[in-house]
Amino acid sequence: MTRQNLLNKIPLWLLPKILAILFLIIAQIKADAQEKSSFLPDSYTTLQSDTARMRFLVKAIEDSLDKDQLTHILDWSRIGLAMAEKNNVDTMKGIFYFDIAKAYTYYYQKHDSAIFYYKKVLPYFPDKMRKYNAFSIREIMDRYANLGNKDSSFVYLDTLKALIDTMPDSTPRKISLSLNIATVYQWFGMYRTAVRYFQVAINGERKNKNFPGLGLALANLGLLYNEMEDDDKAIKYSKEALIYLENANMPFIQTASNLSEFYTNKEQYDSALVYYNKSTERAKKINDASSIVTNKNILASIYIREKKYDLAKNIFDQNLDDLNNPVDVNETLNAILAIARVYPTKGLGLFGKGGVGLGITHAGVEFGNSTSETGLAYSAGLGWEIKLGKQIFFTPAVDWYWSSYEQRGDDTLYEKLFNVSIAVTWQPGR
Repeated sequence: MTRQNLLNKIPLWLLPKILAILFLIIAQIKADAQEKSSFLPDSYTTLQSDTARMRFLVKAIEDSLDKDQLTHILDWSRIGLAMAEKNNVDTMKGIFYFDIAKAYTYYYQKHDSAIFYYKKVLPYFPDKMRKYNAFSIREIMDRYANLGNKDSSFVYLDTLKALIDTMPDSTPRKISLSLNIATVYQWFGMYRTAVRYFQVAINGERKNKNFPGLGLALANLGLLYNEMEDDDKAIKYSKEALIYLENANMPFIQTASNLSEFYTNKEQYDSALVYYNKSTERAKKINDASSIVTNKNILASIYIREKKYDLAKNIFDQNLDDLNNPVDVNETLNAILAIARVYPTKGLGLFGKGGVGLGITHAGVEFGNSTSETGLAYSAGLGWEIKLGKQIFFTPAVDWYWSSYEQRGDDTLYEKLFNVSIAVTWQPGR
């Protein structure tokens, strides 16, 4: 049967529908082809050799990582790896394995997959002084720490310690690796050892007169001392850090905010307000909405300490309105949990007057376009409710928090922690 005979057998009323379907199929094929080709620029497709294309991809991936533009890192890395394997270029194989691991680390946050690919880098760079060897070991150490695998993390931590012991104190690589080692010790609660390695980094940055790096190292040490419940030293190092972070907006905002919290812990509210204002003024200057919300929670905690409950309640109410249009899921969940610890906004619970009670607080966010991201956070607490006024209750409690959210790559991330909290609730009508 000829093509014309076949067409003659199709009812006339059906032809427009068939043509419409064919048109849609062809359009989709073209769109898919365009999507697959569009993530590589014309300057790449016009290159004549695989060597030039691999070098182009290495630079493009490096630039994208620096700019936190991670969408195409995995695709580009796999294209580069295929060319490296085709041409048997071992160095490029190792580099693209490293970039694949980076994608799994920072975009998909799949730590097991990241570890697998970082380990594949090492045979291609056996010299421990080479960047890709040292940084792969560092990343494996950090990823095992993220997974809570202390023994495996410390195997690679010990390797890095042996490596940096051979370096002069002012070597930039020794400084950066010392910070990583300090963070892992802090992660596992080995604070004194963490302090020692933060000091290694600080001394190196002082020798190099790298003041922004010095400010960040001092700020991290201040946070560590706060975690150790030594607010005097936390304040000392954070105040010095702030001097060197004057020209770095986000670290300045965070460190000033930290100082406000540290002074609040010491009940030095005038000083707390000074640093609250420093942080908030800079946040407003660069239109950093999430930091402004976080700082308002700190201000509310100051008001609560001063028993200015109406002012605290007004801030929490305003923050809840601001959180209806979230920008970043991590910042939003942190802000919601900060509110939930002090002022449960959506809760179910049973508390007797001055008696033991059990409650649960729920808060959620949902947004996203083609890559939907959702988040939920719950807290349950067992505490003792004490009446402060007609409608105000003070509840020291031991709480259990659970939060999860789906992120790019269909990963679901979970966080669980126990926390001792102090809740002040406003309960109209009681």
